[in-house]
Amino acid sequence: MKFAIALAAALLGAPAFAAVELKTDVFVETMVPAKDGKLVRKLEPAKVVTPGASLIYVNSYVNATPKAVADFTINNPLPGGVEFVSDESGGADVSVDGGNAFGRLGTLSVVNPDGTKRPARSSDVTHVRWKLASAIPAGKGGEVSFKARVK
Repeated sequence: MKFAIALAAALLGAPAFAAVELKTDVFVETMVPAKDGKLVRKLEPAKVVTPGASLIYVNSYVNATPKAVADFTINNPLPGGVEFVSDESGGADVSVDGGNAFGRLGTLSVVNPDGTKRPARSSDVTHVRWKLASAIPAGKGGEVSFKARVK
């Protein structure tokens, strides 16, 4: 299953970002016993999912330009019916307001219908975003990932 990734930079019209190729693959995560009896994580393409299934979203990127691309951001909206669990690759910020503001989950809050605030929970996350710390060299790439659960 592949999804398009929205890029904050693309919305701003930064032409260099258009040449970074992005792909999102979604895998179902299961734990299976290995020969030694220990549980090992197994990932299979998400063709059919059921409520409660653990999903791993892997966002792969490759710089297809002849020059390094700096200040690159991947902004991954969560599909409806999916709840954020954790940032698998580290360094992600999240949004709980539809992608308007981002931060670490523990620093965000949500306004209740009565106007009071409460700390944001993983179930409030609407977007996951990574701002890559270093430039992507020409022809190189990498990946970032997060874990989610089917509601």
